Amino acid sequence: MQTQSTLFGVTTRYVFFFLLSLLVLSMPSHVGAYFTTGQNEIELDDGSALFLIEYTFGHKKYDLHMPVLATSESDAVSSLALVFDVRDEGGNSALGSSRGIVLSGATLSAGPKYVVRKGDVGTFLLFVLFTPEKSEPEKKYQLQVTHLPFSFNGKQDLKLNPSELEYYKTDLLAL
Repeated sequence: MQTQSTLFGVTTRYVFFFLLSLLVLSMPSHVGAYFTTGQNEIELDDGSALFLIEYTFGHKKYDLHMPVLATSESDAVSSLALVFDVRDEGGNSALGSSRGIVLSGATLSAGPKYVVRKGDVGTFLLFVLFTPEKSEPEKKYQLQVTHLPFSFNGKQDLKLNPSELEYYKTDLLAL
């Protein structure tokens, strides 16, 4: 029987993945555009899930301003926060609690916002911790980004459209 070492109740392989992700985020890149580059879903030892979506943004003519804050509150749609939804396999909003944040090696400015300088590309990693309600039977869950704002030079507020956001989701995870 193998035993797994843990740190704060999380197996060391998840801690390793987290540290590796931070290393990747700090590496510079010089390719333009916006894409998701990876999605992952991890069941934690306490029956919770850690959802991860990695994406890149950059523009050759403009500085881009990107949100640090991530929320599941759909009424928080603004230029200040990325909005996500944890959904069950039927596509319904899941019952439970979630917390999220966007991490990046990009420069942090007031607002709070990340700034990706023109001609450069920033890598971002959305971390969402989700705990389903105890009364819920075992279900499958996935994370979907529903609002991803950004701005050129901090002045023109834009967002990805729904067809672009379809790529900003994880696979289903049984909890």
